[in-house]
Amino acid sequence: MVKAGILYDKRYSNLLGIGGCPEDEPNYINTITANTNPDLDKWGPDCMWEGKHWVRWHQVNVAANGKQKADEKFAFEWQKRSAFGHELWIANNDVEFRTYAIAQGLNKTVPDLKMIEVTGKIPETITNVGVSALDVVSNLAKAGENTTEAVSTIASWLPWIVLAGMVLVGYLMFTKKSVNVL
Repeated sequence: MVKAGILYDKRYSNLLGIGGCPEDEPNYINTITANTNPDLDKWGPDCMWEGKHWVRWHQVNVAANGKQKADEKFAFEWQKRSAFGHELWIANNDVEFRTYAIAQGLNKTVPDLKMIEVTGKIPETITNVGVSALDVVSNLAKAGENTTEAVSTIASWLPWIVLAGMVLVGYLMFTKKSVNVL
């Protein structure tokens, strides 16, 4: 499973400091009610809903509040997601979710899901923007590391450079050649 751009293994969730996720419990899907708040993807390793949880939540809301209210509630909660969160992966890759979204017309009412009807997926250019943004940040971090490394290397050579300069000035003064040091 991929969460927040990293490989995530449920067996190691406690090592990541997030503890066990309620979504991992086999019976969790049956505890979802119309009043349950969707567990959105946050930054870093965390718990979040999968497509099946969104589908179940919408079904329960339709039964409790009617289709129009359920669609409005779904759209409102879906829009709270982070720009490149796991929900984007769900919309792109979870066949069960995409099929349900199209059948229920969610792709017509939820702005982020409108392209599913045309392509079956959200355009890759949207997700590529996220990849490009991550590449830029990654490259800036690498540039920072390289700059730090270069400065560190120069700093380690600085005493030798100063010593060589002093020896050169001393030699030129000793051989009585005209030297303007300052």
